[in-house]
Amino acid sequence: VWFIEAKYKNDVSESTTNNSTRDQILRNIDVGSWYAGVRDFYFALLILDELHSPVGVSLLGKYLKSKNDILLQLPHRPDGLPNLKGMGQLTWDALAEVLSSCFQTAKREDERYFAKQAADWLAKKGIAKTT
Repeated sequence: VWFIEAKYKNDVSESTTNNSTRDQILRNIDVGSWYAGVRDFYFALLILDELHSPVGVSLLGKYLKSKNDILLQLPHRPDGLPNLKGMGQLTWDALAEVLSSCFQTAKREDERYFAKQAADWLAKKGIAKTT
């Protein structure tokens, strides 16, 4: 299971509606890991760049350094999040490159169509060139 927190020209929130001490990254890791159950779980932060999401980059960096920082803030998870297999950061321009490659190389017509639709949407946002 792969959860992606997508931010375009904004940053992650340092508090959530149901818990003011928990940031959006922690919330997604907690909820995603619970949802994944016994399946492997991965989390990614999708951002435009560090300039637009400095808090998210900083928090993710902190959590990448130590899983204990996550566990200390999730005391209701005594399981230790065993299914959390990886976390990382993606950028919208990297996603645009992947979609462009998929559009050019996918064997199935429907996959090429959807990759092109997504790449064209990103191009309209100014993130990538039109395919």
